[in-house]
Amino acid sequence: MIQLENDIQLREIREEDQAELYALMKRIYLPVYEHLWKDDGSWYIEHTYSLKTLQEELAELNAAYFFVHYQAQVSGILRIVRDKAFVDFPDRRALKLHRLYLGSEAQGRGVGQCLMSWVEAQVRIHGNEILWLDVMDTQEQALHFYQRSGFQKGSSEKLAFEMIHKHYAGMYKMWKEV
Repeated sequence: MIQLENDIQLREIREEDQAELYALMKRIYLPVYEHLWKDDGSWYIEHTYSLKTLQEELAELNAAYFFVHYQAQVSGILRIVRDKAFVDFPDRRALKLHRLYLGSEAQGRGVGQCLMSWVEAQVRIHGNEILWLDVMDTQEQALHFYQRSGFQKGSSEKLAFEMIHKHYAGMYKMWKEV
């Protein structure tokens, strides 16, 4: 367990945690993002949080994947990938914030900012210069959080998932120097 603050910890996700991860993401992802999907988001949850996908993601040597504990409750996830090239600055060393999802019980309480500070420290510790992420271009709360955290919009793309509503498929690549 990594202690970030008195009531905020990170616990490494392992293969045997897949059922817990799956249930958590059904609880915290679907209420916020189900409108993006033609089937309410079930396909995305099954695809992204399946045992097979988890095994593949845990096998990535430059990645770290955590449950976020807030007030002794599993309240979210955080995944980073060190030395992950960023298309907007391909010649600079970059760390990708691959996933950051928090349940409503942890939002607006400084948990996200605490996690961002920890991630920025990881950027410096691992000799990277740029921190970047992907964010849905219609998710105003997420966009506002990242902009408040010093990120700026970079390039954009459209997700190619067949199950996503096309008008919600846009993503920004956001970045900041650390």
